[in-house]
Parts: sequence; structure tokens; C-alpha cells
Amino acid sequence: LFVFILAACQSADEAPAEESTPAKEMRIVLSAEQWQQENYQKIKLQERYFNTNIALTGRMIVSPANQYRLSPFYGGIVQGLKLQNGDLVEKGQTLFYLQGPELIDLQESYWTSKAEFQFSEANYRRQLDLRKDSIVSEKVFQEVEAHYLKAKASYASFREKMNLLGLNLKALADGTIEKRVAVRAPQKGVISDLNISSGYFLKSNEWALSINDFSQPIIELRVFEKDLDKLHLGQNLSYYLPSNPAKTYSAEISHINPDFSKEGSALVYAQINEDSLPSSLAHGMYLEAQLQTESTKALSLPQS
Repeated sequence: LFVFILAACQSADEAPAEESTPAKEMRIVLSAEQWQQENYQKIKLQERYFNTNIALTGRMIVSPANQYRLSPFYGGIVQGLKLQNGDLVEKGQTLFYLQGPELIDLQESYWTSKAEFQFSEANYRRQLDLRKDSIVSEKVFQEVEAHYLKAKASYASFREKMNLLGLNLKALADGTIEKRVAVRAPQKGVISDLNISSGYFLKSNEWALSINDFSQPIIELRVFEKDLDKLHLGQNLSYYLPSNPAKTYSAEISHINPDFSKEGSALVYAQINEDSLPSSLAHGMYLEAQLQTESTKALSLPQS
């Protein structure tokens, strides 16, 4: 009987070995003395939202709409230049003067075209009256009309060129030639990249200087391909300057350029909120930004 009972117990112990045994719960047991010595405390877990952020780097720039690269459409010698990089100029302010034969030739062509137009216009009106009385042939009248229209177009073209020079045509007497013409600021801003000096011969369409308006800067950020799908227009972000990382500012994504052909990253532009503008601004200023992409709710310890 004893041998039978022993064999039965061994079979019962071996049978459950085929089933999976649940993992033991990991637990650390402290005695009352250990609890008091280490000054442990009980803390209740709290539900909290955890944000997933993307760290971005970039720079603060002047938007292309507020950058002006000045280059005149006529050439001449620079005179009266009193500018330095960093000078603040107002719209319409005289920056410097240009003097040269090209300007004189242009004014001469203007007065010549005006004289030809006035003569052809008077002749056209005479021929128009003669045509009504059938005194002049249709062929002659057409030649006079064609010459009149050509002179009219030439005069209008030169008049617009003179307006581009900034000359007041109404104030000039017929045949007056200005020796130099003022070049004025097209917008308010700060002078940068000054590329001329007094006595320099500035060619037509040659870059002279830049005028940047820093009143409405934007942020240019570089984003890698793995993070591009997490960005969208209108998304808010926070940024700070390395000189003062404790002070953060806000901006909103306004443009996304999904082009990775340069430096392996795409460019994203953000509009700075008007009430969140740093006191010191500079074109190309380095900055760092944090972009919140999603929020997850979970149990957590208190922040302290």
C-alpha cells in the first residue's frame, strides 16, 4: 500500500510540469525598522499628459518680402555717399547720387523723343483735317499716322524711364539736363552688404547694397525626413536664443518646403507672434526650437 501511494504522488507531481507556470511577482519586502531608518514615504501616482517633442535648430531671418537688394538700371559714378552698414534709412531718403554719360544720354533721348512726338502730333492733326476734305491720299495719311504712333510710343517709353530716375519732369524746363541723379531708398530698413564707395563706377543692374526691414522677421528651421510627416501648417512651436535659454518665445509654422536635395534636410518657416519677439534681432541669428507633436496620458510620479 505504501509503495502504491508513493507512486501515485510522484505521478501527480510530474503531471502539471507540462503546463506553463505563471511568473512570480517581483516584490521587495522591507521591515518596519528598514522603513523607518531610510525615511521612506508613500506617494500616490497621478495621471499626467506626456508630450512628444522634436528638437529643431535654425536661424532668424528677414523674409524675402522685406529684403531689398538695390541695383540701378543705369550706370554712373557714385557721389555723396555717407552710408555705413547698420544705418537706419527711411523710405524715399537719398542714399547717394549717380553721375555719368549714360544718364546724360538718357535725358537727351527723352527731350529728342518729346520734340519728335510734338512735331508728329501736329502734322498728324493737319493731315487728319486734309483727309476729311479728300485733299491728301490715303497712303500719305497712313504714313503720317504710323510715324505719329511710333513717336508717341517712344516718348511714353522715355518718359517712364525718366520717372524711374526720380526726376520731376514738370519742374524741369524743356531741354534741361541734370548732371547727377539721386538714388533713393525704396523702403525703410537697415543698410547691410554695402558694395560701393565714393567715386566707384556703378554699372547698370549691379548690386549696390541691401536694405533689410527687421520689423517682421521669420524663423527658418531645418527638419529631417523622419520628422517631416509630424509637421503641419498652423502648428505652434517654442524657441529660444542660446544666449538666454531660460526665455522662450512662440511662433507658428507658415510654410513647409519638402526639398531634401540640400544638406539632407528640408526647410520649414515659422511666423513669429507679434507679442513674442526678442528684444535683440539680427539676420541669421542662431536659435533652437521645440515642436510638440503629440500628447499621451499615463500614470506618473509627481514632478517634485
